[in-house]
Amino acid sequence: MSRLSFTRGCTGLVVVLVLGLIGGCAAEPPAESDDMSAVEEPAGVTIPEMPVPPAVTINHVMVAQIDHASHALWDAGLSDQRPETDEDWRELQHHAIQVASGGTFIALGGTGQADPGYVRLVGWSDYAQEMTDSAVAAMRAADNQDLDALLAAGDALIQSCEGCHQEFKPDLPSEGYLHPHYLRPE
Repeated sequence: MSRLSFTRGCTGLVVVLVLGLIGGCAAEPPAESDDMSAVEEPAGVTIPEMPVPPAVTINHVMVAQIDHASHALWDAGLSDQRPETDEDWRELQHHAIQVASGGTFIALGGTGQADPGYVRLVGWSDYAQEMTDSAVAAMRAADNQDLDALLAAGDALIQSCEGCHQEFKPDLPSEGYLHPHYLRPE
C-alpha cells in the first residue's frame, strides 16, 4: 500500500469517526407534552435544528432578558434617565443587544410546556423578527448617540411586543417568574 493511499484511508476513517461522534452526541429535544406540540409547521416556516437544546423557558428569556433590557431602552426617554455620557450610551447599546439576541432565542423555543407549539404558530417568528429588528435599530441609535432614533426604535419595539402578546398571551401571564423591578414599591 502506498503512503498516499494509507493517508487517504486514515483521513476517511477519521472523518467517519468524527461524524459518528457528532451524530451520537446530539441531545434529544425536550418532550412535547401539551396540545401546542401538535401544531403543524406552517408552509414557508422552517424551525431550525438546534445544536444546543434550550435550557430555559421562553418566559424566562422574556422576563429576565428581553423585558428587563427593553425597559432600559424605553426609560431612556424619561427626563431623569436620558443618556448623557458615553457610558450611558454603551449601556443602552448593551441592552439593545440583549433584546436583539432574545428575539433569536424565543424564535427557537424553550423548555416550557407550550414552547414547542408557540414556535410553530404562524406569526410567532414574524414577531420575534420585528423585535430583533427594532432592537438592532436601537443598537444603531445608541451607537450614534441619537436619542430620537432610540425612542423611535423603542416605539417599534413596543408595537412588536404588544402585538405578539395580544395574539399569543393576551393575559400576559408570567408563569410565576417575575423580574425584580416588578417587585419594587411604587
